[in-house]
Amino acid sequence: DDVVQHAIAHGDHVEAVHFPYLPETVSADLGTPERYARYVCRTYRQKLGFPDILGEAEAALAVARAKRVLTCGNGGSAHIALHAALDWAKAGGEWTECLAEVGVVTAIGNDQDFTEVFAKQLETKQVGSGDVLVCFSASGDSPNVVKAATAARALGAQVVGVTGVFPNRLLPLCNVAAVISHKLNAGTWGYGPIEDGMQTWTHAVTAILAGLRP
Repeated sequence: DDVVQHAIAHGDHVEAVHFPYLPETVSADLGTPERYARYVCRTYRQKLGFPDILGEAEAALAVARAKRVLTCGNGGSAHIALHAALDWAKAGGEWTECLAEVGVVTAIGNDQDFTEVFAKQLETKQVGSGDVLVCFSASGDSPNVVKAATAARALGAQVVGVTGVFPNRLLPLCNVAAVISHKLNAGTWGYGPIEDGMQTWTHAVTAILAGLRP
């Protein structure tokens, strides 16, 4: 059974929410992949009670249509990037990987510079046209992520940003982006809710990949 399950806490009990209505393939009533992507993204957000994510469907389709997808991020975003690559590969995107292999990251960081840990890998992997780099960064200002986006564009790849705080340095480098905005207290940004939105979006992309595969 491919039913997607999410456990949502409500006070002192947990309610299981099921998503049996996500079709395995694009059906006639959903029409195009664009409509399907919008439907899945909206469904996930509404069922999880999450606000709008700007550009969510366009960013998801960029991933679904890529020849190869690479992901990157720092800290909590690194774990989301790794989780996304795992789920997307399982959903049929065998071409997906995260630029987080500890030996490679520490070697580049130690021998060259930590700001190069993702960009150098893109060169080594001969990233180019048809490839997509998905950059996860709540702030959008992580130097190594910004440098990776710059390198990806220079190599001919597309850049998908998944970010929250804006304006930031990442967004102008992106072909498309999923932007999660969440402010707490007197204008301060809430990184936790932004990362929750990132994870929600990655799960929607997983469902889209599974639905659009042959």
